[in-house]
Amino acid sequence: TMLPAGGGRGRGRGRGRGRGRGRGRGARWQVRGGVPIPTHPRFYLLHAERWRMYRTGMWFALAFLWREVQQMAAGLPPFFPNDPMQVALISMVMLAGGLAGAPRIQQWRPSGPPKRLADFDSLFFREQFRFRKHNLLEMMAEFGYLDAAGNPILLRCDQYANVQLIWSDTAMLLLLLRLARPTTHNEACRALNINRSLSSTAFNWVVNDLYTRYAAKLNDVRAWEADFPAFAQMLVDRGCVHPNCIGFLDGHFQEICRPLGDTALHVSIHSDEFYNGYAKKFGLKYIVLVLANGLVIAYGPWTGKNHDSPLLDECGVIAQLREVLHRTGQAWLLFGDSAFAPSPFFQRMLRGAARRQPGGRLYNKKMGSIRTSIENVFAEVYNQFRAVGFHRELMVGSMAVGKEFVVATFLHNCQALFYGNQASGRFGQEHLAALTLRGFLSRAV
Repeated sequence: TMLPAGGGRGRGRGRGRGRGRGRGRGARWQVRGGVPIPTHPRFYLLHAERWRMYRTGMWFALAFLWREVQQMAAGLPPFFPNDPMQVALISMVMLAGGLAGAPRIQQWRPSGPPKRLADFDSLFFREQFRFRKHNLLEMMAEFGYLDAAGNPILLRCDQYANVQLIWSDTAMLLLLLRLARPTTHNEACRALNINRSLSSTAFNWVVNDLYTRYAAKLNDVRAWEADFPAFAQMLVDRGCVHPNCIGFLDGHFQEICRPLGDTALHVSIHSDEFYNGYAKKFGLKYIVLVLANGLVIAYGPWTGKNHDSPLLDECGVIAQLREVLHRTGQAWLLFGDSAFAPSPFFQRMLRGAARRQPGGRLYNKKMGSIRTSIENVFAEVYNQFRAVGFHRELMVGSMAVGKEFVVATFLHNCQALFYGNQASGRFGQEHLAALTLRGFLSRAV
């Protein structure tokens, strides 16, 4: 069954014991000067001094209890023979003192208004937010986040019973900042001078808005029907054997955090559904189509235990190409790896006896060199939006992991329209340069 792209409330947990990846929420530890320092991004703001206080208090409590046990085992009178309850009382006080020094996350408390688009320097803007300023303003105008005068508007972000207002430029900066790299709530709040509640509500609202209005509607390959002949000619010019091939298709596995713990209290989740025996990891599955002009269409997500082959029928792309054949009489096909079954609308790499033939080797060599473009697209998406590849923070049930990946591919397409990518540079740079952002978004039907 197809997994809903959204997520429920609650908090997931990381990998369990026995898998060589730490405990709890997947935190790893480094010992520096005899003090354990957590390297997980949730604990960047913890201090070694608090760990020393916690360790000292715990050792005092345990040593005191062990001394009392030894006194009683040896038949000697305890330190407090008149009132044995004082032993438990003092031990609890020492334990509470140690817990008081336990590490805690220092939440950022904003002072002043939230930062706006004009507060950031244009020199390092693209490095920090993945877009240039004028391109981001163009995107906001097409998304309806600017008024008639070109000024940002106030967005009413509602999540469950929490309703808050935020300027549209601050909301877009928050989205790009949290997708660009793995960040904690404190880092995002400190960068934009907002509180944690507004950060969570605004981020989820913008992700859901872009997914509903554009990302989920741009997965219909029939929106590019008029460009199919141009796509086929682009690939033929680069050595494609099939004259009617329009793109490349592949299954993609996105690793996530192990879905256990508090998540099960709010969403019915079973970790076996997400475990992939081939990758030996927990994750989600997608079917990704890369057109000849370098743009990406992502279908999914599905649970990680599913094989790629049945997902090809469930995503609907074959049915869409079949409908084009019945309506126009022209058959178009996609190319992928050998995990999928061949059909009139899909061809794959040769295997078995056919691969060992001289013609089969040449066929696989030509098509394999062209098919690598889809792997380059995966690398670009993860390089530009690293948060969707940081599996320790991708908790199904507490966040919309599927929506965030699909929105990241949508933003990657917007990037390709402005700056190009490797696939478009290899096959269809001219076609992509002639396509505007408004023309791209108009295909969301």
